[in-house]
Amino acid sequence: MKDNLSGGISPDELKTMSDGFITMGENLSKISGGLKTFHEKSGMMIPYFPHNQKELENILYEDGNLRDIFSDTIIDENHMMIMIKLKGNLEDSEIDSIFMKSPMLWKQKTLM
Repeated sequence: MKDNLSGGISPDELKTMSDGFITMGENLSKISGGLKTFHEKSGMMIPYFPHNQKELENILYEDGNLRDIFSDTIIDENHMMIMIKLKGNLEDSEIDSIFMKSPMLWKQKTLM
């Protein structure tokens, strides 16, 4: 039986392969964790108003520090600027209607 195994992989090569598989498994585990995080936070990719203060802070801050991308939009602890992007080709009357309704929308979406 030993004769049939001659010319195969050496113990050193098997050790190298084994180490490679262990590293690959660890990397796949890290990728899996990253994909899980991405899936959990994928809702952040959908435009909407945050539903509570914790959700808003999760978007704005990382490790207690304001994310650089928001440095130009935060005015102070209680105020920030936002931009509303409207669909194209709207009539002026539709834009006016949205503008007139916006104060009511802000009051309805106040964070608790």
